[in-house]
Amino acid sequence: EIQLNALSGIMDSTGSPQREPLSAAPRLNQYTAGLHAYLAILFALEQKRLTHAGQYIDLSIMESSIEQIENRVHGYLAKGTVATRGPHPFVPWGNFSCKDGYVTVIGAPFRHWPTGVKLFGDAELARKEYFHLRDRIENRELINRHVQAWTGKKSRHEIFEIGQSNGMSFGHVAGLGEAFASSQHAARDFFREVRHEALGDIRYSDAPFKMHSTPWRTEPSPALGEHESSVPGLPGADEFSADAQGSSGASGQATAGTGARQPLEGIRVIDFTHSWAGPHCTRLLADYGAEVIKIEYPGRMCFFRGGRTENQAYNKQAPWDQINRNKQSVALDLGRSQDRDMLYALIETADICVSNSRHGVMQKLGCDYATLSALNPRIIMLSMTAFGETGPYADYCAYGAVMEGLGGIQGLTRYKDDAVPQRIRELDVINGIGGAAAVATALNHRSRTGRGQFIDLSQMELATHALIGEQLLQLAMDGEYSGPVGNASPYFAPQGCYPCAGDNRWITLSVRTEQEWQAFCQLLLADQDAAGEHNPAREALQNDSRFQSNASRLQHQDVLDALIGQWTAKKQHIALMAELQKAGVPAAAVLNVAELADDPHLHARRYFHSALSSGDGEPATQAQFMGVPFKLDGLRTSVLRGPHLGEHNLVVGASLTGLASDNIPVLDEASIGTAYDY
Repeated sequence: EIQLNALSGIMDSTGSPQREPLSAAPRLNQYTAGLHAYLAILFALEQKRLTHAGQYIDLSIMESSIEQIENRVHGYLAKGTVATRGPHPFVPWGNFSCKDGYVTVIGAPFRHWPTGVKLFGDAELARKEYFHLRDRIENRELINRHVQAWTGKKSRHEIFEIGQSNGMSFGHVAGLGEAFASSQHAARDFFREVRHEALGDIRYSDAPFKMHSTPWRTEPSPALGEHESSVPGLPGADEFSADAQGSSGASGQATAGTGARQPLEGIRVIDFTHSWAGPHCTRLLADYGAEVIKIEYPGRMCFFRGGRTENQAYNKQAPWDQINRNKQSVALDLGRSQDRDMLYALIETADICVSNSRHGVMQKLGCDYATLSALNPRIIMLSMTAFGETGPYADYCAYGAVMEGLGGIQGLTRYKDDAVPQRIRELDVINGIGGAAAVATALNHRSRTGRGQFIDLSQMELATHALIGEQLLQLAMDGEYSGPVGNASPYFAPQGCYPCAGDNRWITLSVRTEQEWQAFCQLLLADQDAAGEHNPAREALQNDSRFQSNASRLQHQDVLDALIGQWTAKKQHIALMAELQKAGVPAAAVLNVAELADDPHLHARRYFHSALSSGDGEPATQAQFMGVPFKLDGLRTSVLRGPHLGEHNLVVGASLTGLASDNIPVLDEASIGTAYDY
C-alpha cells in the first residue's frame, strides 16, 4: 500500500511539508480500486445489455488512485503548478487544537463568514479587510492565530455544536471508538450485529448507501471451503442444473456485439451537484457515455468557477474543466416559474438525478424525490448529503475535512512520533466513486424491474464503510485498535519513506520476508561508493545482530531507518526504485504531479488525453487531461472541457423539452454571482 501511495502521487500531498511524506493509514489505494472495480463491472453489465457481448476490464490501481488528486494533477497539466504537502489553500480550513484534542474549523460556506466572526467574538477578525476569502488567504497566519485563540478555550463537542447550530461547517477529530459509538450511526443503524459461527456476534458496518428498493445484505466472511457444495463442478457439489446459472447465465445464444457503444450511452443525467464529491460522481457517468446536463444557479455558482465575474473568468477555470468535463450546462434560477418549467420538462426525459446539497434544499427547490418521481416514475434519484437524510446530524453541513475527522478516519493517519492528525485527501473522490456505484446499482435494478428509486447516501457512512471497515472490525472484535504507526508496518521491518538526492525527493521501500531482506542486503552491500566514502549502513548490515531477524528489526527499526536514510540520501529516487524492484524489493519513488505527467508507464498506456481547455484566464488551447480509472476493451474515452455557464440552454431547451425558443430561459449576466460573495 505504501508503494501505491507513492506512485499515485497521493503521498506527496500527505503529511507535513517539514517532514517526509506520510502514507495514509487506511488502504486508500486498494479500496479505491475495489470501488472502481465494482463500478466497472456494473458498467460492463450495462454495456452487455446493449450489445450482448462480454467485456474485458483493464483496471490499473495506479491510475485508479490518481483520481484522488485530480485537482492537483490537472493543475499541473493546465498551468504547470506543482502542488505539494501543505495547508489547505482556503483560510480557515483545517484542524486546530482545543481543550481536549483537535477540532476542524472550516470558514465555509463562504457567505457565512460573518456568522463565524460573531462566534469567535474577535474584533480583529471582524474587520472588513478579512471578509473576502482572498483577503483571508493573504493574512493566513493572522487569521489562524486568532481562530486558534478561540478554539483553545473550548472543548471539541462544544465547538462542533456551536458551529453547526449556526450553519458553519465545524467538526472534531474523533477517535475510532467515538466514531463507532456515534449517535448519528446509531440513529441510522449503520452498524449491524452479524452472527459468525466461530467468533460469535460481531458488529459490521452496514450498507455504504441506502437504496429504497434494493435491500443490502450483510453476512460474515465465509469459513474455509464453506460453499464448496454449492459451486457446480467441484467435488461434492450439488448436481448442476440450468437454474443455478440465474436469469443471465450462459445460454449459448448471445450474439457478439461490436463493443463500440459506451456503457451508459442513452442514459440522461440531471446534475444538481456542486463542489467536488457530487461533480466527481457525475463526471464518471459522463466519462462512460451518459449525457450529463448540469443545472447551475447563476446567482451563486460553484466555487470551482472561481471568485471573479469580469471577462467571463468563470468560464476559464482549469479545475472546473477537469471535474465537469464531458457535461453540458443549463443555467436556471428555480425561483422563477419559467426556469422551473424547463427543469420539469427535462426531468420527464431523464433517467437519473444527482444532488449533493444539504438535507432539505432539494425539497425547498421543488425538486425532492416525491415531486420528481411523480413527473417520471422511472427516475433514479441520488442524494449525497454529508450525513444522510435522517438522524441527528441530518441538517448539519460538512466538507470532506469535517467528515474525515468525525468518521474516525483522520485520527488514524499520523507520524508515529507525533499526535497531530493528518488529512489523507480526499474524501470527495471516494464519495464520488461511491455515488456513481450507487447509481450504477440502481440502473442494474431498473434494467431488471423497470422501476426507479431513491438513494440516500451519507458521505460519512460511505467513507467509513469504504476506508476503515477493517479497523472498526478489529475494534469490535478485540476491544482495541493498535493505532497509527506512520510509514512503518506493525508486521515487518524495514518499511518507510526515505530521503533521496534533490529537493523533496523520497523513496518508499518494504521488506516483508527474509528473501526480500537478503536481496536488499545484497544490493546495498554491492553498492560500492564511487568515491570510496565510509558507508555505515553497509557495515551495520554486515555485522549488527539487531538486524538479523524480522522480530529484531521491528524492535530496532528506528536505528535501521536512520541507516537506510543515509544510504538513500545520495541516490536518485526513480533510478533507485528501478534498482530495488529489479532486486525483488518492493519500492516506489514518491512522485509529484510533474513526474506523474511525464511518467513513461502512464504514457505507454495512453493515459492522458488531449482536449480543448478553457485556459484558466488565457485563450483556449489544446491541453492535456487525465484519463479514466479503468478501461473497457474496444473503447477509447474522449474528453471535452467543462462547459461554459449556460452554454447549452438553447440547444437542450429546444431539443429535449419542446419549448418554444422565447420560453427557453437565457443567461442574464447581470445576475451572475460567485460562491465567494456575501
